[in-house]
Amino acid sequence: METFTEDEYRSLSDHKDQMTLLFVKSPEGRLAEVGFMIDASPRTLGFPPEKYALFEENMKKYVRFSVTEDEKRLRFSRAFYFLHFENLHLHYLKSGGGTPIGPDAELKE
Repeated sequence: METFTEDEYRSLSDHKDQMTLLFVKSPEGRLAEVGFMIDASPRTLGFPPEKYALFEENMKKYVRFSVTEDEKRLRFSRAFYFLHFENLHLHYLKSGGGTPIGPDAELKE
């Protein structure tokens, strides 16, 4: 299930909204926890908590990290990412109900 609709994504991108994502990752490179630091904008503050819960659920499902040998020896390690929506290039498929795919994936209608 997509996290942001095409219209929501376009609005976030057009207004240059951003958020900081804080990750706790396992030695296997899986995402254990996600924290959000969001801009105080009407768009990001207007999303209900369920939207961010879905965002976390989808990241845990699809995001994997490469881990160093040092990180593999730790129980958990941390990372962070500055997400600038204007630099995130998603493509929404027209025929598939609007599921976004990344810029390196092959577009199929």
